[in-house]
Amino acid sequence: MRTFESIVRKLTAVPATSPRLLLGLVLCGLLAGCASQSARVAKSLDTEHSDFHSNSCKGALASVDTHETIKTSRLIAGPTLVLLSGGLLAIPVIATNAALDTYDQLDAAKIKTACAGQQTSDLEIAGNVAQNGALSLVAKGLELPTLGGSNPAAK
Repeated sequence: MRTFESIVRKLTAVPATSPRLLLGLVLCGLLAGCASQSARVAKSLDTEHSDFHSNSCKGALASVDTHETIKTSRLIAGPTLVLLSGGLLAIPVIATNAALDTYDQLDAAKIKTACAGQQTSDLEIAGNVAQNGALSLVAKGLELPTLGGSNPAAK
């Protein structure tokens, strides 16, 4: 079991001037600014649409806060777990993020259908998940070499 002090020592051992670390942090910061897909769809809805005030729309919109909480939590927890594990948890974190992103994309499609009468194709959902997964993979790939000493490939 790691102590708090050993975790702090490991985190402070990361060279602050590492270009890969800085780029990884910038990418994570850019990704952190994004809202969940459900929230983006909810904000883009036409409140004058006849379906907007229906019970099915209200039910679909109830998931938005949950997806926002999940998005915020995973943007903090994912990089932290990868860093603290020295990169060992990168694949499970990416897989978990892909699953949670799929869940968000599916609920966003339900919101579009229930509140605006617009259908989202399965291919569009799969494309969005793949795009977000690729961005996550790039961001995690930039984080991996920053802990555990020097990275021979970066020299």
